[in-house]
Amino acid sequence: MSQLRLIRIAALLLVFISNLAAAAGQTITVQGSGEIEIVPDVAAVTVEIRSRDKDPEKAQSKLVKSVQEILGNLAEFGIKPTDMGSTSYQFKREARAGADGDIIDLGYYAESSVQIRTTDFSVLPKVIAVSVASGATSIGDIQYSLIDSSKYIDEARSKAFSHAKVEAEKSATAAGMKVGSIKSISQISTSWPEINARSFPASADFALRKLEPILNPGTITVSFSVVVEYELK
Repeated sequence: MSQLRLIRIAALLLVFISNLAAAAGQTITVQGSGEIEIVPDVAAVTVEIRSRDKDPEKAQSKLVKSVQEILGNLAEFGIKPTDMGSTSYQFKREARAGADGDIIDLGYYAESSVQIRTTDFSVLPKVIAVSVASGATSIGDIQYSLIDSSKYIDEARSKAFSHAKVEAEKSATAAGMKVGSIKSISQISTSWPEINARSFPASADFALRKLEPILNPGTITVSFSVVVEYELK
């Protein structure tokens, strides 16, 4: 083999080795995201009860009576004691300043909030109507959520990694390279926000006629985001 041929082979080998060295250690970092739209399977509504009286014991007894009546009337809709829980309670003396600067006693104010949960959305309007008719003074936020979001998170995670791989392959192909193994993974976020419906006051007309509101749970978006670093080859 001639010396010139040996030099050419050596040069080609050197270029090949240089290319390997240049490619070694090169990576690409991409972000992937996945989303799943899910119909919620549990709802929670907050019922607020208030009472006022000059006598503190009467203010408290009025509140207790209304709460007990509401909770008792909900049993017919399959609402169990374990489906209800107190979320807040207030009891205070109220007063205001008079025109001549003296303090005017307004009596005592009592307030309690009870959250009611149900998986049967068809009874939710009835729960609200009966609660108001039984003494609730207002209805707080109505929240729709998921009992168990783990399987939906797994599905969103799978979509996120697939998305990241596709994005990495697009960039690698454009650069004349291929995607190798994963070098590192960083989870950015996971979310499945609750859906909040608006709260509304309990008017006398609403209570007397036992009006049932029209409610629509909509959907919940379960999302997952990752940053993945791939080896290039």
